[in-house]
Amino acid sequence: MKYLILIIIIFITANIIAQTELMQYNKGDFRLKLALPYFNHLLLKPGNNISVNKFGFIGESIGFEYSFSENKFIELNFSFVRVSDTLLPFHFDKGGEYKIQYSKYFSLTNNNKIDRFTFGYGLNYSVNTWAEGYRSFDTITKSTRSELSNKAIGITMNMYYQISKSFNIGLIYRPTFWRLSNEKSIEYEHLFSFELLWRIKLNRK
Repeated sequence: MKYLILIIIIFITANIIAQTELMQYNKGDFRLKLALPYFNHLLLKPGNNISVNKFGFIGESIGFEYSFSENKFIELNFSFVRVSDTLLPFHFDKGGEYKIQYSKYFSLTNNNKIDRFTFGYGLNYSVNTWAEGYRSFDTITKSTRSELSNKAIGITMNMYYQISKSFNIGLIYRPTFWRLSNEKSIEYEHLFSFELLWRIKLNRK
């Protein structure tokens, strides 16, 4: 595992060194957003007196940005965020008992760029999930799974710092308030993420 982490660090460092010019955000620009929500904190209240308050690692995120004015843009984004105990950007299936927590969400934000910083705010639609069970890889013992999930609407706020032409680091705060389950209610849950972000310009001018 330490060699994989070293490779990731070398890749990010080489990417930063190779790109000394900063990306400009001009009117009419389309950009692809690829991100790793690497370090996360989830506060979940899925029900049945279960509450999750946990730090963990890794996730995946993809989105598209459109600059409707110079240094102003809208972003549509989808993210899948976990709070895994491993640092690796992929999941290993292990046998035995397990508990997992994760969140999937769409967000739509309005964003502004000031020098190297971008700031955004908007709305999100989230599906928050807690599950536990037993995973078996033999034919004798059956796998089991118990899951609680809820759908909710909330707000999204983000802030990024542009390090190189495409590479950014940032913070995301994504609270949800309004439950959309059978029993509609107001319940506070949140996600904090430290994110590694690459922005790739799609159209050339």
